Amino acid sequence: MENHESVKEITYNFNGKVVIVTGSARGVGRVMVKDFVEAGAKVVAADRDRKGLEKTCEPYGENIAAVVSDISKVEDANEIVDVAIKRFDGLDICVNNASVAPHTALLEETSEVWDRVYATNCRGTFLMTQAAAKVMIKYNRAGRIINFSSGVSQRGSPGTTAYASSRAAIESFSCVAAIELHNTTYY
Repeated sequence: MENHESVKEITYNFNGKVVIVTGSARGVGRVMVKDFVEAGAKVVAADRDRKGLEKTCEPYGENIAAVVSDISKVEDANEIVDVAIKRFDGLDICVNNASVAPHTALLEETSEVWDRVYATNCRGTFLMTQAAAKVMIKYNRAGRIINFSSGVSQRGSPGTTAYASSRAAIESFSCVAAIELHNTTYY
């Protein structure tokens, strides 16, 4: 007979924190929204998919603000951050989860799909990071910006040329952003 130790459940306290989660209409984004709200945070959930976003946000009432947006557009990225400030009076955490991940072989990939992947995964992460960092600095909040990547960025996988390379770009971008934002005295 095996000795099973009880597993201690880890709980988090995000009371008083304001969090942005992009890519909130499904999957990991939807789960993060739920977990942040349940841990006491006020959440700005953002996604292009209105119906999916409504389903994500429905249970949380006043603790959430939904923003239908395309993070690859400057005005949409800024709007998401503005909603955090106007609705919840601040911004503490920005989770850049939104991505597109089509699977197409290298020789069949189109430049339109490539551009869409990079627009969302790279440009969108850049725009959200920049907008969030400026607000965190302005309001003197010791914020956190979390940029998602994938193991496929290092190991590759058939059919993932655009996605894998965009995630590798995010890793490099995040390293530079962390170095620059660590000392924000030049802002």
